[in-house]
Amino acid sequence: MSNEAIQTNVILVADSPASAAPALHAHRTERIRRLKVSLVSSLLVKPLSLITPMVVVPLFLRYLGSEGYGLYESIGALVAWLAVMNLGAGMGLLNKLMDCHVSGDREAARRYLSSLLIPLSMIVLVGALIVVAVTPLVGWADMFGVNDPRLAKQLPVAIAVAGITTLLAVLVDLPGQVYAAYQELHRSSAWEAAARLAGIGAAFAVVHTHLGLVGAILAAGAAPVVVRLINIGSMLAYEKPWLRPSLTMFDRRLLRATLSQGIFLFVLQLGVLTLYQADKLIIGIVLGASQVTAYAVLGRLFLIAYGVYMLVLTPLWPAHGEAIRRGDLAWVRRAVNLSALLGCSLMLGFGSFVVIFGRPLVHFWTRGQQVNFSTSLIVAMSATFALRAWVDCRSVVLNSVPVLVPQLLFYGGHALLNVVVAIAAAKRFGVEGVAWATPLTALVTSTWGYPWMLRRLLRASSREPDHSALQVAGIALNAGNDV
Repeated sequence: MSNEAIQTNVILVADSPASAAPALHAHRTERIRRLKVSLVSSLLVKPLSLITPMVVVPLFLRYLGSEGYGLYESIGALVAWLAVMNLGAGMGLLNKLMDCHVSGDREAARRYLSSLLIPLSMIVLVGALIVVAVTPLVGWADMFGVNDPRLAKQLPVAIAVAGITTLLAVLVDLPGQVYAAYQELHRSSAWEAAARLAGIGAAFAVVHTHLGLVGAILAAGAAPVVVRLINIGSMLAYEKPWLRPSLTMFDRRLLRATLSQGIFLFVLQLGVLTLYQADKLIIGIVLGASQVTAYAVLGRLFLIAYGVYMLVLTPLWPAHGEAIRRGDLAWVRRAVNLSALLGCSLMLGFGSFVVIFGRPLVHFWTRGQQVNFSTSLIVAMSATFALRAWVDCRSVVLNSVPVLVPQLLFYGGHALLNVVVAIAAAKRFGVEGVAWATPLTALVTSTWGYPWMLRRLLRASSREPDHSALQVAGIALNAGNDV
């Protein structure tokens, strides 16, 4: 659908106020129905995301030992940076496909997907070649202070395998963006269940081999990637054949439009990775790989609880995007308030539970492996994840429009400040110092910044008599550029 056609539809809506209210109600009803379907499917499937670390962590901890497991977690934090090589294009595609969904333009959706898939495939291929070429040249064992010669020998291969599987995951995660844009997250949940089951099965299999660190990384990374490759084939062959990409539909202008949003999301993703992955790298490099284990195991517990919150939050990105494009701002405000209350209450309540029962729980979970952590570390993680929920419930709204420039200032500032404080705190206060750096730096950056950005967006949008997709997008971009 051309811009002129979209503008014509906007004018017709604006000139027919009597029909706007029933249409808004119908769209809200359908949005809520899709949210319910997504939540029900998530409740059926997402427990696997809770079960997976509960099964895999003790398996790998016993299989690899304390130093080996610390390396496994450190490698995961290191290669996670490769996931941003898509330059945020997947999230940019999500927003563009949301526009196509609201306008009903399937041809434009196919052109956007075709224009992205070709360059993204090339990026993944070049990235994999670079990983293979560079990995043997780095002294990884000295960097991570590895004492076991067997682990030191495996380390370069393990990092190369982890890097390649992470790059492939960038490509095979595209179906998730498509499902999200069309508010069909129940399909994504089903494929996620298959991927997690494959990973659990591979983990049980690998601990009966002598593959060691390399085998653990293959089980955790390669098995889910294979399932996602099957997902791509199924989606394009049977579920949405009208989205099937074609070389003839490649359009540089559409790629540029997708990347113009994606590049900001890419930089924002860098901030998220810096904030929530740099901690283990800092501990591993400053304090040694063996010190990562307790921090990582406790962090896994909190990630399990946060995963429960993400059951609610994940479907809200496309729902908020669709609601703002249709001008349903009251629904957005109510959803944000409820999701903030739910997320903060859940994480603080879970933190209190871990203070009381955390040590026997971890002892049982790791099958008696020695994992020691302090009450201060638990409280710091509780504060970190509560503030993360406070920010994320607003971030999904801002990302969906998208309002990105001010987010870069607040989240990027938080991430950079956190790295500086965490390095200094690690030397003086150890693991607990790294943990406390995140919530303390949040208080002076993103904790107040995100509510301010959201109020500004909704206030500007509410002043417009017509909340069309084009006008709201203009408001959002101005709100981002004026800060």
